[in-house]
Amino acid sequence: MSTMIKYLVVLAWLCFSPKVFSAQQEAIDWQNKELIIKGDYLHAILIAEKDFSARIANRASNPERQKTKADHKLAEYLSKIDNYNIEIGMGNNRYLVWITPRLTKEFPVIFGGDALYIIDADTFQLIEKQLGK
Repeated sequence: MSTMIKYLVVLAWLCFSPKVFSAQQEAIDWQNKELIIKGDYLHAILIAEKDFSARIANRASNPERQKTKADHKLAEYLSKIDNYNIEIGMGNNRYLVWITPRLTKEFPVIFGGDALYIIDADTFQLIEKQLGK
């Protein structure tokens, strides 16, 4: 019985010693990636992003959309792809890529500015796009 307790103490020390814990934590940090994207999904996203980036560049340079200071701030915000969320899914041999503006405290509600792209899974050709106003 006392031999068993000695082994348990040694085992506990090994498991909870700072050096071992540090190595375990590094392994966990490495494994806990924020996002893993499959290559074919990335390919579909890049096709949609190329078209969408051209669209938001054109919209940002349109003076009719910047009548007030608030309009100018929103147009500037929406001119950067970093301020959008991208969702992707696959079904019926097609990828659906949905790009939507990311809401913030400064812009808690944004009407429009989104886009849905449908891309063929075999050829990676853009089949259809639906653009929000």
